[in-house]
Amino acid sequence: MQVLKLVETYSPQILKNIPIIGPLLDHGGSNGEIFSINNDTDKVIKLSAIVGTYDQEKKLDIDYEHIETVLDFIIINKPIAYMSVFDYKYLISIFDEKKQSGYIIYYYTMKKLNKTSSDERKVFHSVLSHEDNNIKKRFPLRKLKNVLGGLATALDFDMAKVLLFCKQINECLLIHNDIHPRNIMKDNDGNFKLIDIDSCTFNK
Repeated sequence: MQVLKLVETYSPQILKNIPIIGPLLDHGGSNGEIFSINNDTDKVIKLSAIVGTYDQEKKLDIDYEHIETVLDFIIINKPIAYMSVFDYKYLISIFDEKKQSGYIIYYYTMKKLNKTSSDERKVFHSVLSHEDNNIKKRFPLRKLKNVLGGLATALDFDMAKVLLFCKQINECLLIHNDIHPRNIMKDNDGNFKLIDIDSCTFNK
C-alpha cells in the first residue's frame, strides 16, 4: 500500500510530525512502506495504514489499540525473535465517504536489519513459512533438527542460529501470524529477526 502517497493526498502537513524520511526501501507487506531515515543509518521507519470502510471508525480504533499493545510489548520486553522497535506514533484518521474507505495512519521506527540469503530463505520456507496452504508449521525439536540436517546437505546456513530462532519464536508470548521468508531478516551478528508485526496477536 502506498501510505506515503495517501498521507500526501489527504494531510501532507502531518509529515512534519515524523522523522525525516529518505528513500523507499521496501513495501512493508500489504499495509505499509519502509523508508530510510535521513541522518540515521541505524534505523528505518515504517509508515502503516489500517484499512476499513469509511463507516468503521470504531473497529479501526480497536484495531489500532491492539497494534499499540503489540508495539508496547516489543519496546518493553524486547523479544529476541523480533526486530527492535524504538518508538511509534498515531498520525491521522482518514475517512473518505466518496471512496467508501477509512484509514488510520501510524508509524514506528525500528532497527535497520539485513536481508537473508537465498539459501536461508529456502530453509525458512521449509521449516517456518505459513504460505503452504496457510499451514502454521511448528516442528518438534528433534524433527526440526532432522529436517535442517537434510537441508544442510544442499544449502548454506547456520543451523545453530536457525534452531535458536525457531525456539525463540515458540517460547514468545507474541505470535506472528504471517511468517514467511520475506518477513525474516537478520542483524549484524547474523541473528534472525521477525519483521512486519502489524498482524501479531498474543498467546493466550
